[in-house]
Amino acid sequence: MQVRFSFKQVPSSERLKTYAEQKVRKMIEKFVTKPIEAHITFSTDRHLHNAHCAVSGGDGFNIQADASCEDVYGSVDNLMDKLRVQLKRQKEKIKDHKTGKGIKAIIPDLNADESD
Repeated sequence: MQVRFSFKQVPSSERLKTYAEQKVRKMIEKFVTKPIEAHITFSTDRHLHNAHCAVSGGDGFNIQADASCEDVYGSVDNLMDKLRVQLKRQKEKIKDHKTGKGIKAIIPDLNADESD
């Protein structure tokens, strides 16, 4: 998994990078098994700290989430909550798609009718 960081009008901090990377890795590894790339952008808007995360996965999905808070670490936590919801929804989509009964559920078994 590859994680990239961008800082817009915010001083770069190794502590913030480490905190965000640990949170993102833990969250993504819980829901995704294939290779993935995450790009996290930190910015400020007056008194709010914004965090934006763009995730593109090996299953062919792209997820984006935004969060704002007065504390930069709080914005990372809010971002993880939003990302958790979207990743869970994506995992359920894939799970439901793969476990569908397909045509066998629509058309009854014809061999059973012939044996009667």
